[in-house]
Amino acid sequence: MGLSSDDAMDLIKDETDEYGWQHVRYQQYYKNIKVEGAEYTEHIQDCIVKIAHGKLLENANKSVTPTVSESQALQNATTFIGATTYSLQITPVSVNDEEEEVYDSSIPDGELLLGYIYF
Repeated sequence: MGLSSDDAMDLIKDETDEYGWQHVRYQQYYKNIKVEGAEYTEHIQDCIVKIAHGKLLENANKSVTPTVSESQALQNATTFIGATTYSLQITPVSVNDEEEEVYDSSIPDGELLLGYIYF
């Protein structure tokens, strides 16, 4: 299927339905980086794969070195969205005596992903 030793298929879901079919879903990683949208599913009956489908990045041979920093990526994302105010820019307010936050004001953690265009 065009995968190399740089690729890994990690199990993300394994369940059996009421008809006895086992449905197993995998997520592709390339050089330990998640490949966004690259999932593969097998449908198994009586220990035999009867149906398999999905999208994979084949023959990648790509660099996984980021071209922007995590902070620059966050800045790019907030600029692209174009909101006037983000919850991470506001001091949390209390709604009662328990100092309960109304929203999450933490800065999100970035995740390095490998993206590609399907043809």
